[in-house]
Amino acid sequence: MDWSNTILIVGALGELKVYKVEESQREINNQIKTYYHPVLVTDLDFIDAHKKLKDIVTDEAGRFGHNISEEHELENERKERIIKDAAKVIKMVVEKLKPKNIMLSYTKEYIKKLEDELDSSIKNKIKKTVPADLIKTPKDKLLEHFE
Repeated sequence: MDWSNTILIVGALGELKVYKVEESQREINNQIKTYYHPVLVTDLDFIDAHKKLKDIVTDEAGRFGHNISEEHELENERKERIIKDAAKVIKMVVEKLKPKNIMLSYTKEYIKKLEDELDSSIKNKIKKTVPADLIKTPKDKLLEHFE
Protein backbone atom coordinates (compact mmCIF):
# COMPACT_ATOMS: atom_id res chain seq x y z
CA MET A 1 0.00 0.00 0.00
CA ASP A 2 1.16 3.51 -0.77
CA TRP A 3 1.22 5.37 2.54
CA SER A 4 2.71 8.59 1.19
CA ASN A 5 0.83 11.75 2.17
CA THR A 6 -1.59 9.79 4.36
CA ILE A 7 -3.03 10.57 7.77
CA LEU A 8 -4.62 8.18 10.25
CA ILE A 9 -7.52 9.44 12.31
CA VAL A 10 -8.45 7.24 15.25
CA GLY A 11 -11.14 8.15 17.70
CA ALA A 12 -13.73 7.21 20.20
CA LEU A 13 -16.50 9.24 21.72
CA GLY A 14 -14.50 11.81 23.62
CA GLU A 15 -11.03 11.40 22.14
CA LEU A 16 -9.41 11.88 18.77
CA LYS A 17 -5.86 11.22 17.62
CA VAL A 18 -4.39 12.17 14.27
CA TYR A 19 -1.21 10.58 12.95
CA LYS A 20 0.76 11.51 9.86
CA VAL A 21 2.33 8.50 8.17
CA GLU A 22 6.02 9.16 7.59
CA GLU A 23 8.49 7.25 5.50
CA SER A 24 11.93 6.13 6.58
CA GLN A 25 14.54 4.02 4.87
CA ARG A 26 17.01 1.52 6.25
CA GLU A 27 19.75 -0.44 4.67
CA ILE A 28 19.49 -4.17 5.31
CA ASN A 29 21.82 -6.63 3.58
CA ASN A 30 22.97 -3.95 1.12
CA GLN A 31 19.37 -3.21 0.15
CA ILE A 32 17.47 -0.09 1.03
CA LYS A 33 14.06 -0.89 2.50
CA THR A 34 11.29 1.65 2.98
CA TYR A 35 9.28 1.63 6.19
CA TYR A 36 6.22 3.62 7.15
CA HIS A 37 5.38 4.66 10.67
CA PRO A 38 2.72 6.92 12.21
CA VAL A 39 3.78 10.10 14.00
CA LEU A 40 1.30 11.71 16.38
CA VAL A 41 0.15 15.13 15.19
CA THR A 42 -2.87 15.80 17.40
CA ASP A 43 -4.32 14.20 20.52
CA LEU A 44 -7.55 15.79 21.69
CA ASP A 45 -9.74 14.88 24.61
CA PHE A 46 -13.34 16.12 24.55
CA ILE A 47 -13.79 16.56 28.29
CA ASP A 48 -17.59 16.75 28.12
CA ALA A 49 -17.73 13.15 26.90
CA HIS A 50 -16.17 11.87 30.10
CA LYS A 51 -18.55 13.66 32.44
CA LYS A 52 -21.64 11.99 33.79
CA LEU A 53 -24.95 13.61 33.05
CA LYS A 54 -25.64 14.15 36.77
CA ASP A 55 -22.39 16.17 36.98
CA ILE A 56 -23.50 18.41 34.13
CA VAL A 57 -27.05 18.96 35.38
CA THR A 58 -26.30 20.92 38.52
CA ASP A 59 -29.77 21.22 40.03
CA GLU A 60 -29.74 18.01 42.06
CA ALA A 61 -32.69 19.15 44.19
CA GLY A 62 -34.79 19.61 41.08
CA ARG A 63 -33.85 16.15 39.81
CA PHE A 64 -35.90 14.38 42.50
CA GLY A 65 -38.90 14.08 40.19
CA HIS A 66 -36.95 14.15 36.93
CA ASN A 67 -38.21 12.54 33.77
CA ILE A 68 -36.01 9.68 32.49
CA SER A 69 -36.80 10.48 28.85
CA GLU A 70 -35.53 14.04 29.35
CA GLU A 71 -32.27 12.66 30.72
CA HIS A 72 -31.97 10.27 27.76
CA GLU A 73 -32.56 13.13 25.30
CA LEU A 74 -29.89 15.22 27.04
CA GLU A 75 -27.42 12.35 26.83
CA ASN A 76 -28.11 11.86 23.11
CA GLU A 77 -27.73 15.59 22.49
CA ARG A 78 -24.35 15.57 24.25
CA LYS A 79 -23.15 12.67 22.09
CA GLU A 80 -24.32 14.42 18.92
CA ARG A 81 -22.43 17.57 19.95
CA ILE A 82 -19.26 15.60 20.63
CA ILE A 83 -19.47 13.92 17.21
CA LYS A 84 -20.00 17.30 15.52
CA ASP A 85 -16.99 18.69 17.39
CA ALA A 86 -14.89 15.72 16.24
CA ALA A 87 -15.97 16.36 12.63
CA LYS A 88 -14.94 20.03 12.95
CA VAL A 89 -11.53 19.04 14.30
CA ILE A 90 -11.06 16.55 11.45
CA LYS A 91 -11.95 19.26 8.94
CA MET A 92 -9.41 21.68 10.47
CA VAL A 93 -6.67 19.04 10.50
CA VAL A 94 -7.34 18.00 6.90
CA GLU A 95 -7.29 21.64 5.76
CA LYS A 96 -3.97 22.17 7.54
CA LEU A 97 -2.18 18.94 6.53
CA LYS A 98 -3.76 18.56 3.06
CA PRO A 99 -3.37 14.77 2.91
CA LYS A 100 -3.95 12.78 -0.25
CA ASN A 101 -5.39 9.85 1.73
CA ILE A 102 -7.22 9.49 5.03
CA MET A 103 -7.63 6.32 7.06
CA LEU A 104 -10.42 6.65 9.62
CA SER A 105 -11.18 4.59 12.68
CA TYR A 106 -13.91 5.49 15.15
CA THR A 107 -16.01 3.63 17.68
CA LYS A 108 -18.32 1.20 15.86
CA GLU A 109 -21.43 2.66 17.46
CA TYR A 110 -20.74 6.21 16.22
CA ILE A 111 -18.66 5.92 13.03
CA LYS A 112 -21.65 6.29 10.70
CA LYS A 113 -22.79 9.46 12.50
CA LEU A 114 -19.28 10.88 12.28
CA GLU A 115 -19.06 10.14 8.56
CA ASP A 116 -22.43 11.85 8.05
CA GLU A 117 -21.00 15.03 9.65
CA LEU A 118 -17.91 15.13 7.39
CA ASP A 119 -17.72 17.24 4.24
CA SER A 120 -17.80 15.38 0.93
CA SER A 121 -14.27 16.65 0.16
CA ILE A 122 -13.04 14.79 3.25
CA LYS A 123 -15.16 11.70 2.57
CA ASN A 124 -13.61 11.44 -0.90
CA LYS A 125 -10.13 11.19 0.64
CA ILE A 126 -11.08 8.40 3.06
CA LYS A 127 -9.54 5.23 1.64
CA LYS A 128 -10.42 2.90 4.48
CA THR A 129 -12.76 3.02 7.46
CA VAL A 130 -12.32 0.75 10.47
CA PRO A 131 -15.28 0.66 12.87
CA ALA A 132 -13.27 0.09 16.05
CA ASP A 133 -11.83 1.96 19.00
CA LEU A 134 -8.09 2.04 18.25
CA ILE A 135 -7.29 4.90 20.65
CA LYS A 136 -5.16 2.74 22.94
CA THR A 137 -3.54 0.75 20.13
CA PRO A 138 0.24 1.23 20.16
CA LYS A 139 1.22 3.42 17.23
CA ASP A 140 3.60 0.80 15.83
CA LYS A 141 0.57 -1.54 15.43
CA LEU A 142 -1.86 0.99 13.90
CA LEU A 143 -0.98 0.53 10.24
CA GLU A 144 -1.84 -3.19 10.47
CA HIS A 145 -5.50 -2.29 11.04
CA PHE A 146 -5.67 -0.30 7.81
CA GLU A 147 -3.84 -2.64 5.41
